[in-house]
Amino acid sequence: MSSNTSPLFRIHNITVRPFPLPDTLSTLSRLTAEKKNRTFLASLSQRDYFGRFSIYAGDPILTAAYRDGTLVLTDRDGSSGEKMSLPDAFRRIFAPIPGSEGSNTPFAGVAVGYIAYDSCRYLEKITLPEARLIAIPDLVFHFSDTFIIKDHFDQETYLLLLDTDRSTLTAAEREDLIAAEIAALPPVDLFHPFPEGAVTARAHVPKDQYIAAIRKILGYIRAGDVYQVNYAHPISLHSGVDTAALFMQYVEKNPVDFAAYGNYDEMEFLSLSPECFFTLYENVVKSYPIKGTIGRGTDPEQDIRLRKQLLSSEKDLAELSMIVDLIRNDIGKVAIPGSVKVKQHASLETFHTLYHLYSVVQGTVDPDDRAGLLTALFPGGSITGAPKVRAMEIISELEPYRRGLYTGSVGWAGYGSDMAFNIAIRTIQKTGDTLYYCAGGGIVADSDPELEYEETLVKTRAFFNIFPEVKLVS
Repeated sequence: MSSNTSPLFRIHNITVRPFPLPDTLSTLSRLTAEKKNRTFLASLSQRDYFGRFSIYAGDPILTAAYRDGTLVLTDRDGSSGEKMSLPDAFRRIFAPIPGSEGSNTPFAGVAVGYIAYDSCRYLEKITLPEARLIAIPDLVFHFSDTFIIKDHFDQETYLLLLDTDRSTLTAAEREDLIAAEIAALPPVDLFHPFPEGAVTARAHVPKDQYIAAIRKILGYIRAGDVYQVNYAHPISLHSGVDTAALFMQYVEKNPVDFAAYGNYDEMEFLSLSPECFFTLYENVVKSYPIKGTIGRGTDPEQDIRLRKQLLSSEKDLAELSMIVDLIRNDIGKVAIPGSVKVKQHASLETFHTLYHLYSVVQGTVDPDDRAGLLTALFPGGSITGAPKVRAMEIISELEPYRRGLYTGSVGWAGYGSDMAFNIAIRTIQKTGDTLYYCAGGGIVADSDPELEYEETLVKTRAFFNIFPEVKLVS
């Protein structure tokens, strides 16, 4: 175990300059694709403060990765590893960076990265399946000294340059380098075109196996083991399209606030999540669980009928209420007593291909204990079930593959105290030319296995609509 919570580095100076870009999405997507270990967090609908900024994090000065109980820190001088618990790794990684004080989020810099769902085994006694889609670390965060930030409210783009004791180039040198790299980017139309005709996607869990798993979950519910379980199944397809082109196509068809493109050593990921896991701003944490899904209609009248159907669905409302109670309990583990409140319940969220129901749960917490907050909340209850631990045990029993990044979290932790993470649904995990995508849903007592399967296919539309046509086979 490690009790070391000393800062990973210090910031000596912060420079913010106007940095106009004609096409932020295209430029920052292609810049991310140019080199490994870059991340682009893209906000496409900008509903509130945490949807206000798109953030590009340049080459890291330090990388933190957690795998098999060891935290490995890598910088220009090499790597060093130390065995420790996941909560201790959180404490090490998310300790505030001196020199970030007094700057508004995210203008003092942010660590960007992901926590894989499979990290749950370090927080609870969960035995995961042996098979995995991609072998990745349980957690990766990159710390950079160079950022491009688009403020969508003010329609301004900034270059953020930090002078740190880990920086190898001056701010002026990095400014020149990034301008030169952008100038040298190939034109968008030189990216490989999307294939014409149908692409074949493979369902790794045949429909009859999916139905059998749902029936077993319903048996557990009837026996009183659990109230709800989120069951998911993976789909894969092969595509030689550039990842930046995939991401641009993905976000243009599915605009959300918490999109992310990570070009990492073990994989690339493209996350178009509509769900915010939680935000921490000053001392207030907010979680935004989603439960309840229905596809969009083909005409305005049908769209209205479907919207009303979802808002009046007893099953979906009950499903959401269960998860709201779970998240209230999770936040309550670290919140000031009496501060946990449901600020919004069963609101309708509109997306390009579907509607969702969501709620907002908030509480007042100690902003200096970000590790404790993550330990209490992770993984998000909306993608496990209730009670959480028993639901995770059933997931591990019935899902044949480890989830990897899917239903983990992607986001940023400010060098000060703020944080924002998504729930990594609608997320592509890419290795080579193979794209993995998982779709799932919450199973409750009155779930119909056939309808649940059809709902997962609705959720694949955000993935499949990138391509002209997709044929799904088992």
